[in-house]
Amino acid sequence: LSLTNGGSVTLGSIVAFRAKKLVSEPATPSTDVTFIPNILEYNDGNAYNSSTGEFVAPATGLYTFSISYKAEIGNYQIIEKISLYLNSNLYECVAVGIAKDTQITASSITMKLNQGDVVKLVINTGTSTQTGTGTFSGFKVY
Repeated sequence: LSLTNGGSVTLGSIVAFRAKKLVSEPATPSTDVTFIPNILEYNDGNAYNSSTGEFVAPATGLYTFSISYKAEIGNYQIIEKISLYLNSNLYECVAVGIAKDTQITASSITMKLNQGDVVKLVINTGTSTQTGTGTFSGFKVY
């Protein structure tokens, strides 16, 4: 980008994704399952891997992630927790003890990431035998 009085500025590229899972899948109770949506709505910058459910930071900076989730499970079963992981370590617990047909939304989880950091959403199935449905999205703030 050229400036009026001379000089130039290089702007960063757009990094943003949104993926959603419309079908709950069978899962073993009391296990951690990476939330892997089956529909990729957009993936600007190609930082989200729709096969693994992982976002890999293409550059160091601040990123914001949003999560919506619906526990679509059998009678009296509870999803133990939904968590956001950074490089295989728990970063933030988003929700705990989600009962059948409960909808949760967590927005504006902001993280400072280094290039190559990996972020993923993990569901602990608790007493449920399903993964649930929902969305996972994120973008680079700067």
